[in-house]
Amino acid sequence: MRNIFRKCYRIILIYAAIFAGVFFLFRFTLNSFGLTNRLWVTFLFIFVFAICLVAGVFQLLAKIKLKRVSVLLIILAVCLFGLSIPFAFMFLSVGFPTEHVVEKDGYKLVAHVGGLMHKVVYYYDYKNFFVQGKNPRLYENYGEIGSDPIKNSDRGFEVKSFYWFDDNGDRIEHYP
Repeated sequence: MRNIFRKCYRIILIYAAIFAGVFFLFRFTLNSFGLTNRLWVTFLFIFVFAICLVAGVFQLLAKIKLKRVSVLLIILAVCLFGLSIPFAFMFLSVGFPTEHVVEKDGYKLVAHVGGLMHKVVYYYDYKNFFVQGKNPRLYENYGEIGSDPIKNSDRGFEVKSFYWFDDNGDRIEHYP
């Protein structure tokens, strides 16, 4: 039993699995209190987990006894990771909304700007640097503007429609 623990504490993939478990336990705990983590925390988790995953795969490939097979698999893994990096960056840059901390009608809110050409903004309660509310507080639709309406607020983008939500996520006020 002791030999198993000696071998396991050196395997990076086990640390990656523990890290993922702690992160999802953290998310579950926040979710039970009506909160969620901020986007940058998720990005940081994805980045660290990806590095651990890559390092763990290379560590396991390097432990293969047959050196020719080990070198061939490492070269194949480098090629696959090299080809997947542009797709990962494209997914992370397009697939996730940008985040801003703003003050709107006396509330300090976290704004998530989503969409490529058709911009929508979801506002969540700001709790602290790591945590935000789970239910949206405000939704704004800017239509097809193509740029971030929060970052480029000096351009005076017109809000096409908006919805205010109560604490349970039910609409209480809207236009039009």
